Amino acid sequence: MQVISSKILKARKEHRCDLCLEKIEKGSQYERQCNKIDDVYTFKSHLYCRDIASHLNMYDDLDYGLNDENFMETIREQFIFLQELHNSEVFNYEHYQYPSFQEQLHYVCTYHLVEDEYQKYLDEMSSDWNRGIGFL
Repeated sequence: MQVISSKILKARKEHRCDLCLEKIEKGSQYERQCNKIDDVYTFKSHLYCRDIASHLNMYDDLDYGLNDENFMETIREQFIFLQELHNSEVFNYEHYQYPSFQEQLHYVCTYHLVEDEYQKYLDEMSSDWNRGIGFL
């Protein structure tokens, strides 16, 4: 797959994310790519879908690009992994129901992307401390 162009745009109308298949609301930012495999096509995604796909290395080893099926499968697997890691008994409850895909996506994004932002904050604080700007 060849990326011809990639832009962050503000939606002037409603679009559909090609990763999670949910709405890209009018007025929100999204990424629009022009790609080529055999033919040229446009690919649109929420910024958080793009970010979590990149964070989880979903773009690696895909000759034909990332599609909604690969994306959703990886998010579901990651959700189950995180639930088992932090709530090992959750699946043993008799009435447990899996959350919707959007809730799973939110959980995975919050875990990975918020954790990363927090780590960046800690790294900056450490850097400030080492330069003598730290707490008094």
